Amino acid sequence: METQSHRGRTERVQRWGRWLPRLLLTVGIVLAIAGLYVAVAGNELVLSLTPLRRTIATWTIHDTLITVYALLHLPRSVPLLLMFDALYSVVTLGGLALLLLVWRPLSPAATVRLRWISGVWLVLLTTLAVVGAVARWQSVMQDASSTASSLISVGPPYLLPGILVFPFGVVLCGVALLFRWEPLPTTSPSATRTRWQWVFALLLTAGVALWGVGFYLMPQAVTDACPPVIFSVTQFAHGACAGIDSDQVLAAAAHAGLPPIALFFYMLSPSFELLVALGCLTVLSGWLRLPSFMAMLIPTLWLALTLGVALVAAYGVAVVGRQGFMLTATSVGWHAACGIIATFTSIGLVVLAQAGVWGELLSKNRRATLEQSGGAPRHL
Repeated sequence: METQSHRGRTERVQRWGRWLPRLLLTVGIVLAIAGLYVAVAGNELVLSLTPLRRTIATWTIHDTLITVYALLHLPRSVPLLLMFDALYSVVTLGGLALLLLVWRPLSPAATVRLRWISGVWLVLLTTLAVVGAVARWQSVMQDASSTASSLISVGPPYLLPGILVFPFGVVLCGVALLFRWEPLPTTSPSATRTRWQWVFALLLTAGVALWGVGFYLMPQAVTDACPPVIFSVTQFAHGACAGIDSDQVLAAAAHAGLPPIALFFYMLSPSFELLVALGCLTVLSGWLRLPSFMAMLIPTLWLALTLGVALVAAYGVAVVGRQGFMLTATSVGWHAACGIIATFTSIGLVVLAQAGVWGELLSKNRRATLEQSGGAPRHL
C-alpha cells in the first residue's frame, strides 16, 4: 500500500511538473507582450486656444523604442532606425516563438535549453522595458517642468492601471522558470507528411505572404484612372491616378466613427510588427511535423486580429468612396484597390488552410483514441 501511495504521489508531482510551469510561462508570455501595448502612463496637454482645450496623451512601453534609440546616441538615420526597430521587435516579440516549443514533446536536454532560452529572453525583455520606461518618464517630467511653447502646456505624468500588466506577466514567467520542468510524454510521430499536410502548409504560407503584400505594399483605395494592379507603400499621385495606403483608409474609418470593438482593431493596426510576427509564427506552425493545439492557437489569433483590422480598412475604403479624398485636385472617383482585395483573398486562403489542419489534427487524435480503445481488449 505504501509503495502504491508513493507511486501515486510521484505521478502527481510529475504531472504538475509537466503542465503547471508551462501553463504559467504561457500566460506570463502573453501578459508580458500584451503589457507592451497597453497604456501605462499619461499626462494632460492644455492648448492655449479660444476656447481652452484639454486633452490626454498616453504612451505604452512599446512607445519607448525611440527613447532607447536616443539613449544610445545613434545617428538619426531612417535605415538604421528601421534596423533597430526590427531588432527591438525580435527581442520583445521573440517570446511568441517560445510558445510553439513550450507545449511540444522535447528531450530532457532540450527542455533544459528551452528554460535557459526563456530566461535569457525574459532578462532582455525586462531590461529594455525598464530602461525605456524610466527614460521616457524622465523625459515627460522634463517637458512638464519646462515651458517649451506658449500654446501648449504639458502636465505632470501619472500612472495608469495598465502599468500592472507587464510586471505581472514577468513575475509569472519567473515563477514558471523556477520550477523543475518534467518532459512532456512523447507520441509516436508519423514517418512522413501526408499530401494534404503539404497542401495546407503551402496554402498557409501563400496566404500570409499575400496578406503582407496586399496590406502593406499595395494601395487600398485608388481613383478611376489607375491600373488594376499597382504597388505602393505610401500615398501617391501620378497625374489623375492617385492611391492611399492602409493607414489612411483606417484613419478615414476612425474619423467616420467606430464602435468600441472596431476601435480596438483600429488602435491595433499601427502595431504592424505584432501582426507581422504573428504571421511569421503562423507560417512556422504550418510546417511543424507534429502540429499541436498550441501551434494552432497562434494562427487562429492572427486570423482574428487581421480580419478585424481588414474589416475596419474595408469600412474606411467605403467611406473614402462616398466622401472622396482630397489628395490632389484631380483625385476623384475613389474605389477599392487591389490591396484590399488581396488582403481578404489572403485571409480566405489562411482560413481554408487552418480548417484543413484542424481537420487533420482532430482526425489523427480520433484514430489514436480508437486504436487505444480497440487494442485494450487484446491485452486481457
